[in-house]
Amino acid sequence: MLSSIEQLKDIMDDYDLESETESNDSGFQCSKCLKIFSYKDYYERHVKYVCSDDGRKKKICEECGKKFRTAQQLRLHSVVHSDEKPFECTICHKAFKQANALKIHERIHTDERPFPCIISSCGKAFRTSGNLRAHLLSHTGEKPFVCQECNKAFTQSSSLKTHMILHENKKPYSCHECGKEFAALGNFRKHVKSHDSQEFLY
Repeated sequence: MLSSIEQLKDIMDDYDLESETESNDSGFQCSKCLKIFSYKDYYERHVKYVCSDDGRKKKICEECGKKFRTAQQLRLHSVVHSDEKPFECTICHKAFKQANALKIHERIHTDERPFPCIISSCGKAFRTSGNLRAHLLSHTGEKPFVCQECNKAFTQSSSLKTHMILHENKKPYSCHECGKEFAALGNFRKHVKSHDSQEFLY
């Protein structure tokens, strides 16, 4: 176990952590430029940084308000707001909006895991720095993602999102073979594999 959560945070500052982005449709409208945003945080950043007097002088995405150090970084980011997927995997031909996303995907085929756990006795390694960061929380026992409904805590935001689906009684994953529905992706995948194994019995 690490001695403290603060020690873990200091260590993780040394890693170049990858960020997630998401698309938007409609919802919140800027009164100055009339752009519409489906996410409130995008809208608020846009109003604060893009449509403010000093915002136009900075390298800021006009769609979501995210700030960048260089114009090149802004151009690369702008792809996430379009349907274009110019980066294709040469092995399975899956396409991605950003080169970095393709690079991470290719590690599935090569099993490259460039982010080893810093705890020498652990020995585990991960494909992304985000997965490593989530893993390191298991060494400290910290669970920063808390359900507002039942106070259950999780080490990863993705686990909390899956948990929230259970509260909403949603089952977004449906089996094409038998129509059975699942709330968790992991359970859905296990079920699909059970159909595959049954084929060999006949």
